[in-house]
Amino acid sequence: MLAGIGQGLAFLSKTYPAFIITGVAFAMWSAPKLSLAKKEDCRLCGQHILGMLIITIFVAGPWMLYTALQYPVEFKIEHNYIFRHLTEDIEGWRAPWYKVFLYSAQIFNLLTAPIAVAVCCSIPHLFQRKNIGLFLLYAWGLGVLLPFSIATTKTPSATLISMPAFLLILGNFVERTIYPGPKNSHYKRRILLVWTALLVILCFGEGIQAWRVTQTHNEHTLSEIAEFTREHLPKNAVLLTETNVGKGETHYDYLRLMFFTEYTARPYYLKSAWKSLSQQVEKHGGIPYIVTFRELNLPILFKSHADKRTIYLSELSE
Repeated sequence: MLAGIGQGLAFLSKTYPAFIITGVAFAMWSAPKLSLAKKEDCRLCGQHILGMLIITIFVAGPWMLYTALQYPVEFKIEHNYIFRHLTEDIEGWRAPWYKVFLYSAQIFNLLTAPIAVAVCCSIPHLFQRKNIGLFLLYAWGLGVLLPFSIATTKTPSATLISMPAFLLILGNFVERTIYPGPKNSHYKRRILLVWTALLVILCFGEGIQAWRVTQTHNEHTLSEIAEFTREHLPKNAVLLTETNVGKGETHYDYLRLMFFTEYTARPYYLKSAWKSLSQQVEKHGGIPYIVTFRELNLPILFKSHADKRTIYLSELSE
């Protein structure tokens, strides 16, 4: 029941990736049948999975039904947009299949190597002992990364769901190496010393990186641009944000603008590409505004000294 409620809430916040929970449950149910776990250790049956799905529908269904009836056009567009992540490049996040593993490595940072060792070295233990708990962790972690590796659009946030599983695999591996059993007790002190040294190195490294964050001074905070936009621009404003001016840190600034302002923002990569985008925006009832480092022959609405950018009003329609 709790799994169904959790999956329903996850669907309302993250839509279809929430069904990874069902995938993990199905893997657990099939593990004894594939001789990957002991039958007596797995109490999950098909009725449990069906019940979880029914509860998920009861949790997420009312809101989905309401939005489908109240806003049918928007509902269809949004759900089509979600599925387009599988086959199209959405917001510039197209990447090769292995990119999700690189995202995970970036997130785990200094823990990447220990986790990789733990995952690889625990595979024989998984098949020899047929441990249902360890199988659950592998199904959880790989059940997140492998499907996302197939999708065309890959975002770093998608890999976060797998983090707890791989950290638990690491914890299990550490426990098994520290407590190897009476026959291997003479290795215990050496292994414990190795893990202690690694822990000290990791803590020291993470501490240095945390300190470096406090030393980073980013001039382009978008704070002034965002404040002006919220206070002075109409609700149908669209921020056309230039991203190809030789400043690599601005590549995803249009996403940050959408987050800070709750306005629509679109990137453009060529010097005069804002003209065609402005026409598209005006055609659909929006008002285009240009956000750029350049000087344009357009009316200036706001010039930010902190962000080093200017907001211009597009005048194509005049």
